[in-house]
Amino acid sequence: MLLDAAVSTSVVGTTNGLDNTDALLNIQHDMSTYFGPEVSLPGVTSSGEVAVMSLPWGVTVDLAGVTDDEVTLFFQLLAFGVVDSFVVIDDVQFINADEPDIVTTPTSGLVTTEDGGVAQFEVVLTAPPSFDVTVPIASTNELQGVTNVNELRFTPQNWDRPQTVVVTGRNDDVVDGDVAYTIETGPAQSDDPAYSDLDADDVSATNLDNDHFVPGILVNPTDGLITSESGSTATFDVVLTAPPTSEVTVRLFSTDLTEGTIEPNEVTFDHKIGIFRNR
Repeated sequence: MLLDAAVSTSVVGTTNGLDNTDALLNIQHDMSTYFGPEVSLPGVTSSGEVAVMSLPWGVTVDLAGVTDDEVTLFFQLLAFGVVDSFVVIDDVQFINADEPDIVTTPTSGLVTTEDGGVAQFEVVLTAPPSFDVTVPIASTNELQGVTNVNELRFTPQNWDRPQTVVVTGRNDDVVDGDVAYTIETGPAQSDDPAYSDLDADDVSATNLDNDHFVPGILVNPTDGLITSESGSTATFDVVLTAPPTSEVTVRLFSTDLTEGTIEPNEVTFDHKIGIFRNR
């Protein structure tokens, strides 16, 4: 709710489709999303739609019609979910629409997964340009996450409509933990000098690892090998328990070279078999 600080009445349009509320945005437990005319949301076009929410979710409120000197922004959470349910509200920005700028929302907190999980953010201009404005979009690590577009184009007609960038996590088959990366918004390209080379904030993201191997080295068997002084041999296997990110060399040696030698004396994966020879 955005209310007049003195009389506690709404200073913007309230939700379409819900009665007896001062809220400009209402999200029900089944993700039915109601909002007023000044609110724009990623992927939702009509008040009352069931939203497919990807965390985090950017909300833009047009305050152009607000004339009050002092207003209060309220957030209310009425939970009907599990006991430990929670909502995080951050990256609240107030933007002067008279000054040309390029705004990304949110600028942090995006989470993708190696299973192909997606996240999204929005980009919008704050003032009408004289000419088209192109904003380059790129991932700093395409092994972890890729974007659905490599640029956004704003025109003098659509400048005030937020454009959504979808980021999809990629799988690398490596136990590397959760990896941070960045979606960069490059300097804008435009014949409008007010927007040319304007550089919007980049967006930080994390790709969650889905590989659950525990790095280790297994030797099998670890006992029971029998050799003889006539030169008979015994063998054992050496194997990694998780894919390595670079070559792994395991050195092998005998504690008593008068009784037995080992060949080879080191293995670099993907070699798996060491041969123990009696001397």
